[in-house]
Amino acid sequence: NRPPVAFDWVSIDIGSTPKMPIVTGAAEHSIAAKPVQHLLSWWNRLTDSLRQNPETLAISIVGGGTGGVELALNMQHRLHDILQKAGQSKDLLTLHLFHTGTDLMPRHNAWVRHHFYNLLTQRGIYLHLSETVCEIKQGTIVSESGLEILCDATVWVTQASAPSWLSKAGLAVDKQGFILVNDSLQSVSHPQVFAAGDIATMVNYARPKAGVFAVRQGKPLFKNLQNIILDQPLQPYYPQKNYLSLIGTGDGSAVASYGAVSWNSALLWRMKDRIDRTF
Repeated sequence: NRPPVAFDWVSIDIGSTPKMPIVTGAAEHSIAAKPVQHLLSWWNRLTDSLRQNPETLAISIVGGGTGGVELALNMQHRLHDILQKAGQSKDLLTLHLFHTGTDLMPRHNAWVRHHFYNLLTQRGIYLHLSETVCEIKQGTIVSESGLEILCDATVWVTQASAPSWLSKAGLAVDKQGFILVNDSLQSVSHPQVFAAGDIATMVNYARPKAGVFAVRQGKPLFKNLQNIILDQPLQPYYPQKNYLSLIGTGDGSAVASYGAVSWNSALLWRMKDRIDRTF
């Protein structure tokens, strides 16, 4: 009921949230990986509870992309550490990973996919491939195949999605609802609107919703916001085609994935940690 606000220019950089299909009970009995602050609040409550009362715990993660796999490995490592410090067995924790596809991490090369499949299996994380979750009950997750798994919490780490209000506001969006922008990160339908990061789709460059692109769009966006205020020409931004992914394995190591090239090293984890903390 608030009155409309007038503006000369606006920059929309609200990120994305996991795409949650219409699944019975998902809103009541699961947590999305984004927004991150909501996930962190849930995570802090969970870890505090486990410290105070270490007991059996089962967690399901829905989504077998890079985010879901990395989250599963890091969650397991942290929760195992809490249980061990409490003098309890790591076996109190059970982790399940659901993925609709036949292969984990489909955007990466065969070595990376195989490496993480083996790593998850070796660490006792139960993989449920080609399974589509259709219902979440209190304490149970159900897939279309009829598989039912007991779990205390479910985390969604699926494909990125955009809020519906963007299209309702009249902005030009793609099929997934993300704002369509030109090379200057300017809305193709509303030149007074800029957008960057996951919430934007560059019409001339098809790129995945990856953090590396969001980070590198920051400086061009800032420069173009300055330019439009100063009535100067806007500058185009050209995203790179290939990019380096550093994927944490939860044990002080990381895997680097760059096109067909990949390798694993503790040094890569230190690099990833420094980059993340700097950001």
